Amino acid sequence: MSYSIGVDLPLVHFNLGGFRSNDDNRNNLTWSVAVEAPLHPRLALNVEAYGDHRSAPSYQLGAAISIVPNRVQLSLLTGGRRHNRGDNGRWATLGSASAPNERRLYSHLARFNRL
Repeated sequence: MSYSIGVDLPLVHFNLGGFRSNDDNRNNLTWSVAVEAPLHPRLALNVEAYGDHRSAPSYQLGAAISIVPNRVQLSLLTGGRRHNRGDNGRWATLGSASAPNERRLYSHLARFNRL
């Protein structure tokens, strides 16, 4: 679910989901909270926290730029995981989103671990 506070104000996203792991035959609850705050008509600040009920949350911070408004967007984010032992738990994500029309947005992500 996404909620806009108002025109040119932050957009807040809430997600709740789940999946069944075939490895250990367990159900898992997933969640995320994200905020998109416009900095300029074509530039937005993105902040996100997400995770599941079995592990420490992860976070991401970055920016998205509209190459073609309401049609093509590129984003670059960096993130990490709190209390991740034995691993620095940091990464960068390069993403793109495209929309054939203003109602449907397709996302494409590439994640680079160990920054």
